[in-house]
Amino acid sequence: MQDKIPHRHHRTSAERARLLEACERSDLTREAFAAQHGIGLSTLYQWQRQNRRGKPTERSNLLEVPNLFGRGPAAAPYRLHLAGGRLLEVASGFDLAEVHALTQLLQNL
Repeated sequence: MQDKIPHRHHRTSAERARLLEACERSDLTREAFAAQHGIGLSTLYQWQRQNRRGKPTERSNLLEVPNLFGRGPAAAPYRLHLAGGRLLEVASGFDLAEVHALTQLLQNL
């Protein structure tokens, strides 16, 4: 009888991302988690290192956000001074119907 050669299961990037997320939420040790999911411990560690190095799997939970701290507030090109001391600032590229609706709303307050 021949010894069974372990079959290598290639997981998609999405599968890896789900497994890494599940591992982080799990109360199991990494060893127990890897054994439970049929993953080699060294493979799990490799996936975690790649994820930390900025080579995340296909589906990442990270969202790129621009640095807004270095910029001051942009001045609105238009300022409408309304009755009652209300001020409406409108950026360029505005929708005229929206500005009209806003001014009506502010005047009725």
